[in-house]
Amino acid sequence: MTPHVLFLVDGSSGAGKSHLLRYVESTHVGATAIRKHTTRPQRNDERGNPWSDLVHVSERDFESARLDYRYFFRGNQYGFSRREIERAMESGSICLVVVRDIETIRQVALDLPEVRSISVLVQASEEIRRRRLAGEGTGEEDRATANPARATLDPVRYDEVLVNEASAGEYHDKIDAMIARYTGSELHGRKTV
Repeated sequence: MTPHVLFLVDGSSGAGKSHLLRYVESTHVGATAIRKHTTRPQRNDERGNPWSDLVHVSERDFESARLDYRYFFRGNQYGFSRREIERAMESGSICLVVVRDIETIRQVALDLPEVRSISVLVQASEEIRRRRLAGEGTGEEDRATANPARATLDPVRYDEVLVNEASAGEYHDKIDAMIARYTGSELHGRKTV
């Protein structure tokens, strides 16, 4: 039986967190990316984007939502529920969620002892992150250096560190190797094209 694995993903803007979620969800059977609620205003590139991991809500709606895990990041609130993770685990064996707060990552892992929780830090150089953000047209190129504390996250605090500085194919190979390490099978649930 394939173990249930929860990947809690962190990293600086432009490092490749969303790419990791999109890739795993689209290529691995039983993989689900959790969408978080946020009070952050929606950017133009997020409108109508089926791959966005965010549900944009008002402050009032955020406060009334049943969210077990809440954190602040760059002055905005983010949150998701334990039930969403449990539902994802019921329907598949891999669950992923971007969590930009190491304390929240630790709390989720403590709250779900029946699930193998893996904290993942995605890293890329400042130059590469800035180039990616400019290429996405997010207007957030300066965010690559806006928060130096986020740009130098301590890799020792994470179970896995994925360096995303090469081609997409090489990044995908690293992601596949990570999935194989924690699901116990190199061929785990690969969707055929």
